[in-house]
Amino acid sequence: MDNLYANILSCLSSSGKGVVALTGGGGKTTFMISFSSFLKKQGKSVLMTTTTKIESPRYRDYGADKVLLNELDALTLEVETGKSYLYAEYTDLDVKKVLSPRKEVLSSLFCRFDWVIVEADGSRQLPMKIHTERDPVIPSFATDVISFFGTEGIGEKAYSYVFGEDREILIDSTYLSSYFSSPEGAMKGCAGKNAVYIANFKGKFDSSKKRTIEESDHPSPLFLLSLKEEELYGIL
Repeated sequence: MDNLYANILSCLSSSGKGVVALTGGGGKTTFMISFSSFLKKQGKSVLMTTTTKIESPRYRDYGADKVLLNELDALTLEVETGKSYLYAEYTDLDVKKVLSPRKEVLSSLFCRFDWVIVEADGSRQLPMKIHTERDPVIPSFATDVISFFGTEGIGEKAYSYVFGEDREILIDSTYLSSYFSSPEGAMKGCAGKNAVYIANFKGKFDSSKKRTIEESDHPSPLFLLSLKEEELYGIL
């Protein structure tokens, strides 16, 4: 799996550090945790955070060396190389979620870490997403965007697998082409940023789904992979 993340890292900010916003659906949180672990092994300091909301560390292990849940702890943190940190704010409205810190606080923290990974979008567990005017919430200082989509909806009706979609249209190569080209689709927020696209095979690898993606008008670089199986199936 390290080879996979090394390939993705090679497509990101050439300075060797940056702020990476994760958008779309189909594996953002899993990727954030695994990529952070990889960067730690490279001796980098890593901050995991969100500009929306993510699952509470009470219910999910982020593998962080330290969890920060208030502004004072975050602002007084002594950052160490080769360590990862999670920073988000608790809310009484939903004990299962933690929320974005204030943007002013985040902007003051970013320069202190080698890499910052920001979950900047939500899709309610669906593999694809049509965005609204309010999302994704990509910070202006992000250097890179990684846009995800899950492949489990390919060959199925869009309304069941695409958040924000109510049509019964089939998810095929034509649909994927429009999904990539739509102003509210997979590429939203990528303009002006260094962008990487990931097609995540949640279940067993399906060559027909891979072929459907290949036949679409897709952006590059697009990684075909399985986060669960820790396999790379190709780069388009």
